[in-house]
Amino acid sequence: MTFRYESLLTVYRFVRRLHFDETRHPPSNFLCLQKESPWEGGIRSAGAIWSPLLQKSSYVSDQVIHAIDWLPTLASAAGVVLPDHHNIDGVNMWPSLSENLEPQPRTLLHVLDDVFGYSSYMRDNFKYVNGSRFEGRFDSWLGELDASEIDPLSAYYVQQVLSSEVQQVLGSNSLTSERIKQLRAQATHHCSINGTNHMQPLYLCHPLQAPCYFNLTNDPCEHYNLANLYPLQLQLLEKDVNEFRLGAVKSARVPIPDSRANPTLHENYWEWWNDTETERVTSGAEKWRPNLLNLIWRYCASFFEFAYK
Repeated sequence: MTFRYESLLTVYRFVRRLHFDETRHPPSNFLCLQKESPWEGGIRSAGAIWSPLLQKSSYVSDQVIHAIDWLPTLASAAGVVLPDHHNIDGVNMWPSLSENLEPQPRTLLHVLDDVFGYSSYMRDNFKYVNGSRFEGRFDSWLGELDASEIDPLSAYYVQQVLSSEVQQVLGSNSLTSERIKQLRAQATHHCSINGTNHMQPLYLCHPLQAPCYFNLTNDPCEHYNLANLYPLQLQLLEKDVNEFRLGAVKSARVPIPDSRANPTLHENYWEWWNDTETERVTSGAEKWRPNLLNLIWRYCASFFEFAYK
């Protein structure tokens, strides 16, 4: 296997991580939002990539990328040929990202959770949702931000970008104020307004009662449930999900967490807890019992602490 170390050092990717408290103050408030849910606001995230290896730069792409795609994508950028027998699930997106090609259609099973009872599946920007979490309490939109919640520095966005440390280190002198405004406008999503009231019973989605069907290209905010208009298309997506279910490995998740996993019982470490001597832990920190994973972790932590001194 050929490995070009210098190439990997020149690819930077920035991906926003969705935190639980963003359900109250989300960065994309128009999306139906709840982490650990089937909705776009809980599974979609913005990202950015920078590299001198890019054939084209300074553009906004609508290409859908899953976390499983990063391995083959970065390997391709570094000139690493992955063995075919590994059966990697991800897709090499480097040509699309590097050359700003037309977005490739993707088929993605976002979640198939039979423990908590919900699933989300997308094929070519047509999305199937069945079930939800938290009894559907968060299956709604937060609406537009109040004027008092808008970042007061947003009016100075262009100046902030041009004076940022990222721009100083990775930026280009060709980046202008006008280009920043154009890119920001292209990267901004807007809910579709087609003159049809999405609150009509025909378009309402109640995933705890029946599956829903959305066209994300025209309706990224998941306002219009098209299940009643296109029942055959809904059935095709549902068939795909059922086929995935037949070949799925039984989930290791459980509805009720094991109280023995509480980090306070293990010197505040997240670690394997199933070798705890007592079947029932009441209160107080149990005496720590070293195990292989913990020893490896502590060795690595001490090594890197020494290496960076």
